Amino acid sequence: MPARSELTPALRERICELHSAAHWGYRRIHQRYPWISISTIRYTIKKEHERRAGVSKPRSGRPRKLDTTDKVRLLDAISENPRITHEDLLAEVSHKVKIDSIRRLLNTENLRKWRCSWRPYLTEEHALKRLRWATRYRHFTKEDWARWNVGLVYVENGPLSVQKTSRKRDNAKGYHTEGNK
Repeated sequence: MPARSELTPALRERICELHSAAHWGYRRIHQRYPWISISTIRYTIKKEHERRAGVSKPRSGRPRKLDTTDKVRLLDAISENPRITHEDLLAEVSHKVKIDSIRRLLNTENLRKWRCSWRPYLTEEHALKRLRWATRYRHFTKEDWARWNVGLVYVENGPLSVQKTSRKRDNAKGYHTEGNK
């Protein structure tokens, strides 16, 4: 059952006044205010002495570190720059919280922090191999390249291994499958 809204301080005061001054019982108050359950009326009267001027006490527990303005500031920063770093996000809220709290906030908003995928650096050995390949094929024209299919064909060599091979475009779809080898 969804949570209902609280009674207004004026209505609480009226219920308590009817009980103490007019000596009305819970059922009679319920007949006067049928949209309020008897258990709510009983609880309101029971907790009357704990309230100050009919206002609810603040919730128990530790207060939240990020208030609504901090949350809005974080979400705006991410929408403006999706590649913002975690350090910049922490600086946005003056390092009030840790990274996990920001992740939790994004999770409740159904957002995921953008994360750059790892890209290997080009070593000197790889650069030399690329240079050798480029110099070997520098005389190729567009027509020469058109004869080669740029796509790769996967050939199965066993239950777990896959080998990549290229084929000429002239070859009549020479896919290596179990039925056609």
